Amino acid sequence: KQKFAEISSYDINFRLKRIGHGVQNISSSINAILKRKPAIMTLLDSRDDKGEKLTRKRYQVTPEGLKIARSFL
Repeated sequence: KQKFAEISSYDINFRLKRIGHGVQNISSSINAILKRKPAIMTLLDSRDDKGEKLTRKRYQVTPEGLKIARSFL
């Protein structure tokens, strides 16, 4: 909805928590999604954000993933 080109697992879980559906281990949930066929999300390369101590993985939702998400709305 917000037209992100990419999103991190932190961003996903932050938004889920705001609507009351936070996940205990977001990484394992995302790893399960990455294994699905057809691909719903893809893993982009990791990068260090300026001033960040942690490297955050970046993900991109595929067109098939957008179709599935829209079907839930």
